[in-house]
Amino acid sequence: DRFISIGYGSQNSGIIYYANSLYGYFSLPNVKPWVRLRFLDGRFWGVSDAAQATVWYSTDGRAWNCRIGDGDSGYFSTERVKDVCAGSSGIVLLSGLDVFSVRQVDATGDRTVLSWLDTSSGEKWGSLVYGNGIYLAIGTNSTGAIAARSADCKNWSYSTAGLAGTVFKNTDVVFSNGVFVLSFEQNAIHRSADGINWTRYDLSGMLQGASVHSISTANGRFIVAPNGHNLKLLLSDDGASWENGGAIQINVASVAYGEGFYVAVGDSQTFVYSKDLYTWKTGSLPPATYFDGQTFWNAITFGNGQFAAVGGSNVCTYADVSPVIK
Repeated sequence: DRFISIGYGSQNSGIIYYANSLYGYFSLPNVKPWVRLRFLDGRFWGVSDAAQATVWYSTDGRAWNCRIGDGDSGYFSTERVKDVCAGSSGIVLLSGLDVFSVRQVDATGDRTVLSWLDTSSGEKWGSLVYGNGIYLAIGTNSTGAIAARSADCKNWSYSTAGLAGTVFKNTDVVFSNGVFVLSFEQNAIHRSADGINWTRYDLSGMLQGASVHSISTANGRFIVAPNGHNLKLLLSDDGASWENGGAIQINVASVAYGEGFYVAVGDSQTFVYSKDLYTWKTGSLPPATYFDGQTFWNAITFGNGQFAAVGGSNVCTYADVSPVIK
C-alpha cells in the first residue's frame, strides 16, 4: 500500500508523497491548491480550484496526465472546476463560479460540454456526486443550498425545498447506502433519497461545541468531522441516526477506507488510522504547506491498492507504507 499526495507550493510545482521512505521524485507544473481527489473507473482524478483550473489523472499515482481547459472557448479556465465524479455519462467535471457547467471527459482526457448555464445571479456550485441513477450537483445562494438533478448531465431540474439555511461552509454532498447527505450549515446536515426532498438533521448536541467541518463516506458509513482537535467523529449508516466515534487529534478534512483501515487527513503532518472508527493511531506525512505556512491535506481516497491524499506542497516522493499501518 502507498500514500500519495498532490499539492501546491511557492515554486508552482505539484507533489506526490508516499508517507514512509522516499523512493522517487518528480514535479507537476502549474498545479494550484487541490480541492478534490477521487478514484473513478480505475484512475485517480485530482481537481485544483484555481483561476486556470487544472485536472490531473493517473492510474498508478506516479505517471500523471494533465488537462488544462483553455480549449473550450476559455470556459474551463475561468469557471473554476470544483468536482469530478463518475456515472452513467462517464467521468464528468463540475464548474461552478458564476456558471453551472458540466463536461464529460473521455479516456484520453478530452472534454465535451454537456451543460452550460450562466448563474451570475449569485449561485455558486461546489460539489457533484452520482447515486440512485442520477447526478446531483449542490450549490449555494442567498437563501441556503440549491440542488441540481439530472440522469444524463444534459437536462437538469433544480430544487431548494428543505434546503433553506445560513451558508456556513463550502458545500459537500456524499452518497452511500441509497441516500445523499449534504453539509453546508454550521450545525446540521441534510438527507435525501432522490435529491429533491430533503430532511434536516440538527447535530449540535453531538458536535461537542464545534461546527461541522467535513463529511465523508467510507466503507458504507457516513462520517462527519467537527471543526477542531481531539474531538469525536459523528458516524451513521443511514444519514438519519448518528452516534459518536472515537476522538481524533487532527482537524479532519477527509476519511477513506481500504485494506481494512480507515485513514484520515487534515491540518497536520500527521495522518490517523483505525480499524473501527473508535480507536485511532497516528502516522507521519510530509508537510503540505500553503502560502500562510499552514499544513493542510484536503482529501484522501483509496484505489488500486493504495491511498491517495491531496494537499498543498511542492515536492514529489513515493514509498511503501506497509510498515506504518499495522
